[in-house]
Amino acid sequence: MEYQVRKARATDVGQVYGLLKRLAAEGLLLPRSYSSLYEMLQTLYVAESGGGAGGIIVGAGALQVSWEDLAEVRSLCVAEGFRGCGVGRAITAAIEADARELAIRRMFALTYVPEFFFRLGYRQVSLDSLPQKVWAVCFSCVHYPDCREIAVVKELDPVVSGTVSGPDPRVALAEGAVPAVLPGAPVGSLACIVRPGAGGVKP
Repeated sequence: MEYQVRKARATDVGQVYGLLKRLAAEGLLLPRSYSSLYEMLQTLYVAESGGGAGGIIVGAGALQVSWEDLAEVRSLCVAEGFRGCGVGRAITAAIEADARELAIRRMFALTYVPEFFFRLGYRQVSLDSLPQKVWAVCFSCVHYPDCREIAVVKELDPVVSGTVSGPDPRVALAEGAVPAVLPGAPVGSLACIVRPGAGGVKP
């Protein structure tokens, strides 16, 4: 079966909301409201199985610009049964490519699965090291003040002459290329894709 990563449409929001709600119930990430998902729609990517009108959303993630030189990988998620096979990496790469086009120099994420981001070049930092604008939303979180999320940051390669060095991951996805699999990738706040012809999900 084939799965593709693409920019989200308004009609995808219901499925993304349901996916995030299920994972929040499992304690893997924080829930998002419908309104917040519509607000991030223009920077939201989804992993879809089936395609067409009957496609099922099995993963998602969005870019959220926080400051002049800082943006967040937000709401990166994967449905149970579709974890650990590489689309978390592909969605993150697409988000980072968008950030580079906006001249963003640093990406961060708040996550329960920092090992995934470590494999992509992120490093752990203290939440206090991020601008107050980032962690001010924590005051409305159900886990405040006992926050269990870990902050990770990555310095992005600069855009040279309006282009990103190396292949654009969004072009590769559009052409049907499959991202490299991360062996043993954690299954928390990740999105993933099953390769065409794969008989099952590999760890």
